[in-house]
Amino acid sequence: MVGVRPAEAVPEGGQRLCLRGLLPAGRVPAQAVELPDQLEAEGHARGPVQRAALQQARREGGRQHLHGHRKGAVVMRVLILYGGRTSEYAPSFDNGSYVHSLLCLEPDLGLMTLDPAKVAEGGLVEAIRSHRPDVVFNATIGGEGENGTVQAALDAAGVPYTHSPALPSRIAFDKVRAKGVALDHDIDVLPTLYVGSREELLAHRTTLPFPCVVKPVYSGSSLGVLICHAPDDLDRDALLAAGPADEIVMVEAMADTPRNFTVAVLEDRAMAVSESELAEGHSFYSYECKLDWYGSFTRVPADLPAELALAMRAAALRMHRAIGCRDISRSDFMVSGGRARFLEINTQPVLNDRSLYTDETGKTLHEPQGFVRRLLDLAVRRS
Repeated sequence: MVGVRPAEAVPEGGQRLCLRGLLPAGRVPAQAVELPDQLEAEGHARGPVQRAALQQARREGGRQHLHGHRKGAVVMRVLILYGGRTSEYAPSFDNGSYVHSLLCLEPDLGLMTLDPAKVAEGGLVEAIRSHRPDVVFNATIGGEGENGTVQAALDAAGVPYTHSPALPSRIAFDKVRAKGVALDHDIDVLPTLYVGSREELLAHRTTLPFPCVVKPVYSGSSLGVLICHAPDDLDRDALLAAGPADEIVMVEAMADTPRNFTVAVLEDRAMAVSESELAEGHSFYSYECKLDWYGSFTRVPADLPAELALAMRAAALRMHRAIGCRDISRSDFMVSGGRARFLEINTQPVLNDRSLYTDETGKTLHEPQGFVRRLLDLAVRRS
């Protein structure tokens, strides 16, 4: 069983923290400390040899490559997308920082970064093309980075990229549509009521099944979620404090077992079921809890009866295939009535979680650097 929790001290041969992620001890590069807002390719190449190679390639025109710091190594131009127009900017920025910190250890890669939030509306396709990447690592989380907008721009730019394409991303980002897909494929879900806006919800609060969870249809990271045990918990101030009045929400029955489970699918293979156990001071798996390094403890594999774990893994794989995800996805579950209940599927999971590449036996299939490189290589194969 693998427990994932950051440590204050780094034992010899162990792991050390790097930008909310883990790197092999002794291999934290200086450029992993900060991800700049936007970097020109020449400035971000890792040395004078690379910069000179890039400048020469630009003078000559045509397909541009950098040369790595190892003599004769060919560098692939990689553009990392991070941040973006999203209410989840902090985890999106951190995810890009984490990816950058790992890929900059690869000697054959020339890295560039782009924050779509700093690009004018409608200008993302041109901004991507202007970097002339060979491949794009989409590290964005939430908002336009997860709802198919960024993916559509990448398709229009004609560049191979990591993670799922536009249509599966749009379907997965819509929690109501995703639950519809689950029901169509005989996957249990918690009873859910699609309401409309938060303002409309107030008119129906006396008829709702309590206890329940109010959550946005088009958001992630537990942003805007409200736990309601009785009608008094659903007063106007509390509801509107959680999100804007016109935000589209749904009401989900509360599971009788308040345990959070996830299953990643990596390259069409269901990984181990993991469980996020809350630390003291957190009442549910909230946005603040997710941003707090010590807010939860991930147990991989989860302590579950074998039949429940198998049901979750099978459901996650069916959802991944049914929606059309590629490379990686992560499905969330709870247990209610003795059955696994699907909550949602995420096509852009935060990547600093070992459960994304730990198999059902608890074996870690990759080290963090190898895992991120593997996602990049899958995209390159599609070029």
